Amino acid sequence: MKDTFAKRNFLTFMIFLISLVLGIFLLVKTFSDQKFAFLKYKEQSNIDYKVYLKDNNFFDEKYIEKGKTYITSLIDYIHVDYDYNIDFDQEVSGEYSYKVIAKIEANKLDNAGTYWEKEYDITDLKTEKIKKKNNIAINQSVDVNYNQYNDILKDFIKSVGLSNAEGTLKVYLQINSNVDGKNISAPIESELVLKLPLSQLAIEASIDSEVENDVHEIREELKKDNVLIFLLATTGAWKSSQLNNDTWNRRKGCVIKGVQACNNTYDREEPGRIF
Repeated sequence: MKDTFAKRNFLTFMIFLISLVLGIFLLVKTFSDQKFAFLKYKEQSNIDYKVYLKDNNFFDEKYIEKGKTYITSLIDYIHVDYDYNIDFDQEVSGEYSYKVIAKIEANKLDNAGTYWEKEYDITDLKTEKIKKKNNIAINQSVDVNYNQYNDILKDFIKSVGLSNAEGTLKVYLQINSNVDGKNISAPIESELVLKLPLSQLAIEASIDSEVENDVHEIREELKKDNVLIFLLATTGAWKSSQLNNDTWNRRKGCVIKGVQACNNTYDREEPGRIF
């Protein structure tokens, strides 16, 4: 009987030792060999616009193309086309949302700060879902009532009595994407901005986009599952050792009381067993 218990104790010890060594190996490997998931993407964008004119005796054209100088008193509205494209190096799923916003800024001269600013939604927020795609493409067109925003700024300047302010109208497409790739999640935010001066007799528009036609990379560290394996392995081995020790102590106690007592005890646990 002592030989049997000794063998069982030795077996339990070996299981515990192997589990401990394996757990330590996995733990060390986890922290020495960090692995990452990657998602690469490339954004491309374009803003095109035409300035439509009021009826006048000076221009025969209905509109003036982008990149020109515009007399503000002749502006009827500005038509803007936004084109946005993002390509991923793997299939992604998730959703993206976008809307066009007009932002008025009353700025101090020489870029010294801002007196006041306010945003107005030109379009409602649109949300689209994607599933296992490598690309997101957005095409959005809007008509901007330039005079409406110009009048708002003039009213503000007159109401507060400013004499050293200059205004800017930013009309921008705001894009928010949340996509899941292979073992990685990526929130991506982008803005395509058309800037128009306010409270001036003549203006020139400019494009100020945050989108760069470069390849971007997002890196995310993979979860350390080996740490969990280590904890489970060592806990299981320790528990097994404890159960074996409890069994040994009970059997040792009943041996002291007598063989018959041992047989009566273990007949209930293992019928037919005889020491």
